[in-house]
Amino acid sequence: MNFGGFINVWGRYERFVLSDDIMYVDATYIDNFGPLPAFSIPDLGVIPPGGNIDAKVDTKQFTATLMGGYRVINAPGLSLDALAGARVWHISNRMKVTGSLGGLSKSASYRESFSWVEHWSACVHSFPLRKSSPFRVRPTSVGLAQAPTSHGRLWLPLIMLSEIAFPPP
Repeated sequence: MNFGGFINVWGRYERFVLSDDIMYVDATYIDNFGPLPAFSIPDLGVIPPGGNIDAKVDTKQFTATLMGGYRVINAPGLSLDALAGARVWHISNRMKVTGSLGGLSKSASYRESFSWVEHWSACVHSFPLRKSSPFRVRPTSVGLAQAPTSHGRLWLPLIMLSEIAFPPP
């Protein structure tokens, strides 16, 4: 990984809640294979032994989410927030493959970049870890994300532990 970061902001005013997050990841993968044995490629023929293949893949991903909601339950020791919003995605990939044999080499490159927006909904619970514990747990117990695919839309149910926090003094 070249660089990665995640920032989450959670705010509440009376019963109104706001959740915002931004994530960025930049990763590179480099590998080489060789010397290779002889092999055959259809419509090209037999490639003699001793060749090498070098590959490099660069991937960057950016997401930003903004959700607003309302605190449905605000009882001592338990809260439930219902939120809805949207997440923006942007992903870009670059790939370069170089094949070499002796003093000859040939390279091929490919690039793609795509973005989409999906709607999000979530219910966030907050409760004590144990009755005597100063920690509180806030799992996002229900979330639905809609992502575009080559076959239409894909619905993803999400369950995650998003925070363990100390209570205010």
